[in-house]
Amino acid sequence: MLFRSWCLPTRSFAAVGPDDVVYDIGCGDGRLVIQAVKFFGAKKGVGIDIRDSLILECLKNARREEVSDKVEFRVADALKIKDFSEASVVLLYLGDFLNHKLKPTLQGTLKPGSRVVSHRFLMGDDWPPDESITITATNNYGKQEEYHLHLWTIK
Repeated sequence: MLFRSWCLPTRSFAAVGPDDVVYDIGCGDGRLVIQAVKFFGAKKGVGIDIRDSLILECLKNARREEVSDKVEFRVADALKIKDFSEASVVLLYLGDFLNHKLKPTLQGTLKPGSRVVSHRFLMGDDWPPDESITITATNNYGKQEEYHLHLWTIK
């Protein structure tokens, strides 16, 4: 399975470890959730996407990667999720508008010390990231590409 290469530094950037529950909002085919449990040792991964067909693909990928017992995939609209308290790491690749709309729920329900990582997009002027990095990595098509990652830690 190919994983989105922008996620590879996420373990050190978000410090994913065995006590973490990693949520990926807009999980696509489930790559990041699977990677979190398989390679970074997260105790659980939860992928959420609005498209039924992608959740079916996630389930198939989890079976193939033999992590079905540690992952969960849900069909849901991210803007209707009212509680992220189970998560200790939340991964986002949604766009500035959706990130901004999710911000109150993330800030209000994540526990102190929880981390939010967004690829490319920010949370609005009133919540700047604690850290931002740019990496160059090989994308899924074998080409080098720059990826901008932003990290927030809930205080």
